[in-house]
Amino acid sequence: MQNIEAEVLVALYRAARESRPPGPKALSFRLGVGSPALASALRSLERRGFANASTARLTFPGLAVAAALSAERASSHRTTDRRKRTRRSLAA
Repeated sequence: MQNIEAEVLVALYRAARESRPPGPKALSFRLGVGSPALASALRSLERRGFANASTARLTFPGLAVAAALSAERASSHRTTDRRKRTRRSLAA
């Protein structure tokens, strides 16, 4: 899976959790990509069965993959934050 596809999955997952589906322009802006790149990523995700490109919504398999990616990223961020705090405390 390409990085932009993973980013789109996570963005759609977060938007679904907030109960506000993003429009294509808002999603493009949020991800910092152009409309053609977003459309291409959505079509690729649709071919894999993870999203519906026309509505920019996750399918159930897409929801599962996006939830796993989101949790993995959150865990990675927590680990990085802990390392930064440890380095700061050791430097003090």
